[in-house]
Amino acid sequence: MQLFQRKGDFQKAKELAQQFLDECSKDSIWEIRVLSFLSATAFLEYDYSTSEKILSELVGRADDANMMHNRLSLLYLLKGDLPNAQNQLKIATQEIEEKD
Repeated sequence: MQLFQRKGDFQKAKELAQQFLDECSKDSIWEIRVLSFLSATAFLEYDYSTSEKILSELVGRADDANMMHNRLSLLYLLKGDLPNAQNQLKIATQEIEEKD
C-alpha cells in the first residue's frame, strides 16, 4: 500500500487498503492502522474532509491517539479553523504529559 502511495498511485493504494479492511476484524489494531493509512492518503490527495472524517472517528478508538490529534490539528490549520486546531494541539499535549 505504501509503495503505491509513494509512487502517487493513490487509487491502487486505496484498493489494497480496502482489501485489508475487508479481512480485518472490527476494532482490531490492523483496522485502525489501515484507516489511518486511508486518512493519510486522502490528505495527500488534498481530500481534507475525508481525512478529517476518518481521523475524527479514530481518535476515540485508538489506544494512542496523539498522532491523530496532531494530524487533525494540521487539517484544521490548513482549513483556517484555528480554534479547532488549537484544541487538538492541547489534547495532544495533555496526552503526552499524561504518559510521562
